[in-house]
Amino acid sequence: IIKETEHIQKTITQWNDIVHLNVGGVTYTTSLSTLTKYEGSMLTAMFSGRYNVKKDEQGRVFIDRNGPAFGYVLEYLRNGEEWIQPEDKHMCKILKQEFIYYGLPYDDDDEKKPAGFLEWDPTRKNK
Repeated sequence: IIKETEHIQKTITQWNDIVHLNVGGVTYTTSLSTLTKYEGSMLTAMFSGRYNVKKDEQGRVFIDRNGPAFGYVLEYLRNGEEWIQPEDKHMCKILKQEFIYYGLPYDDDDEKKPAGFLEWDPTRKNK
């Protein structure tokens, strides 16, 4: 983990701290530190410098995933447990898939929670 963290810190110098993204045709701007908040996530690996990332015509990093759902992913990365989850159960189901894809933690075992409810639990591995 220490080597991974050191590698990420070195990679930050390769990337501008501001990252422009095109996720499924929806554009976002965020910081590298937000995208790499959770070690072991796909986003941390993607921006580690170990992989070539696809870019669109404007130079934005391209991710072929659900664009509107990524806005919620970013809110989770920015706010952790304090993020505001969507009330739409369909979007919650989509977000569960997106969290799995991005390697982010979630928890939907509690029957009292709405379907697709996502919760940070550092001891839980993704299903």
